[in-house]
Amino acid sequence: MPRKATTRNVDANLYAIQFEQEGRRWCESVRAGALYDAELWANGQARLRHLRVVVTLPLNPEI
Repeated sequence: MPRKATTRNVDANLYAIQFEQEGRRWCESVRAGALYDAELWANGQARLRHLRVVVTLPLNPEI
């Protein structure tokens, strides 16, 4: 029986959010059930901390 390639220690629910404030950019990761949930969290953080959300991306898009 042929072996299947498997990924280890991969979390399909991890998203990277890039924030910006006064020209500085950084990324934070969040564990969420779906991309919509990650964006909802990012928008909440942006309002709370006076940031701008640049992009929200899944860390493991192939899964």
